[in-house]
Amino acid sequence: MVIEAVEALLPLQLEPLLARLAVALGTGADHAAGAHLAHGVLQLLQQLADVVGGAGLADALELLVDLAQVLAELVELLVEFLTCSFDVVAHLRTVAQPPVGQTEAVAKGGTPAIVALQAAGVAFTVTEFHHEPGEGNFGLVAAAALGVQAERVFKTLLANLHTDHGVEQVVGIVPVSGQLSLRDLAAALGGKRAEMCPVDLAQRVTGYVVGGISPFGQKRSLRTAIDETCVLFDTIFVSGGKRGLDIEIAPDSLVAVLDAVVAPIGADR
Repeated sequence: MVIEAVEALLPLQLEPLLARLAVALGTGADHAAGAHLAHGVLQLLQQLADVVGGAGLADALELLVDLAQVLAELVELLVEFLTCSFDVVAHLRTVAQPPVGQTEAVAKGGTPAIVALQAAGVAFTVTEFHHEPGEGNFGLVAAAALGVQAERVFKTLLANLHTDHGVEQVVGIVPVSGQLSLRDLAAALGGKRAEMCPVDLAQRVTGYVVGGISPFGQKRSLRTAIDETCVLFDTIFVSGGKRGLDIEIAPDSLVAVLDAVVAPIGADR
């Protein structure tokens, strides 16, 4: 009677659980795997019955049944843990996928700017263009390469802003066709005065090289102002974090991501 009870109980509890475990581990096994393993347990029980010869068998089998129930619960927990872990991995793989339309080079090594925009969940596109080493006038070269008017391409500049609390680095974003008004930048961000940030400090603070400084994904979060002419366009272009790489984005999205101040900080050349 006990053997019959065990034979009825073990397949019921172990077969589906062992099958689920096999699938969760990626073996490709199906329900038959659970049945096969449960059958092996039954064979061991039968061998035990033959050896013991019935002496105290009921107690021994009762303990084995209890053990099987514990094993079933452990397998259940393991399956749930593995399922949860695989769901997390799948989610991370999905998040890590680059936006459609990026070039293979960008997809393989996205800049911090691209990563930051992906995390923010805003719409943007990335464009690569050829940049000659040693070439200056980065913004105007970018506008020509992109085939858009220079007023629509914006450069990211760093300044030292003097306030009542000391000196801080801030960001000014203006069209490449003009220049940054330090006086207006200071006024927009509530400072007393401002001067351009030295190149080495700008690179150290942002993590980018000059000519490829993006307003997004900088090493430190800096207060930012963008020239008011940005609202004249549906989308504008800013550096994508390296020379020869630009990001096209709606001005409203840029302002939202950076918590930027929109103000008249640009000046004619």
